[in-house]
Amino acid sequence: IRTAAMNLARLLSWPVTAHAVQFAKGDRIGAIDATCRDLATWRRIGHNSDELIVRTYGMRLTTNGYGALLASMLADMPAGTALPGSCHAALAAPVATEWSSCPAMRGAFAASMDVVEQIPEMREHNAWSWLVLDRDASRALIAEQMSVPCAAQPLPDTGPQVSSASRPILRRFECIANFGGCVIANVEGPIYQPLAARAHD
Repeated sequence: IRTAAMNLARLLSWPVTAHAVQFAKGDRIGAIDATCRDLATWRRIGHNSDELIVRTYGMRLTTNGYGALLASMLADMPAGTALPGSCHAALAAPVATEWSSCPAMRGAFAASMDVVEQIPEMREHNAWSWLVLDRDASRALIAEQMSVPCAAQPLPDTGPQVSSASRPILRRFECIANFGGCVIANVEGPIYQPLAARAHD
């Protein structure tokens, strides 16, 4: 999976290099225009996706990829240079939906549940699993660990919400009767929680 993700990252970042070469060869306005178009495209793709990997790479290309390249290009241009029309959308102030990873996290939760449900004991207890695995509580724990991007969205008149998912799972009282579920949730949570703040970049 990691190899496939790295190959995808290299493939998606190839136009960044191509635009940089175009700029270096002298077609500066054309390169800026192409960079702005791709930046605007990945802003749309990223914040409209319900796939976490697409959302993650969309944010990475928008900030560290096309965004960083565009900044370096503009820094090398004379002050007051008129920008192509494509840059208006690329540089528009972000809307609220661009800050939220919630839709993508919901998709990731559904995918995680598909994987977790393949564990035989999550479908039917064997002779010992009921001692260390509460299936419904395990699903709830995983949902809690992955809910941070959704809970972080301010609700009307309530201010930012703080999720109890920040508490260390394995120190929680309910894990005494659901140790297996807590172990599964403890693997899921740390992977996804940092993505809650990534969209603010």
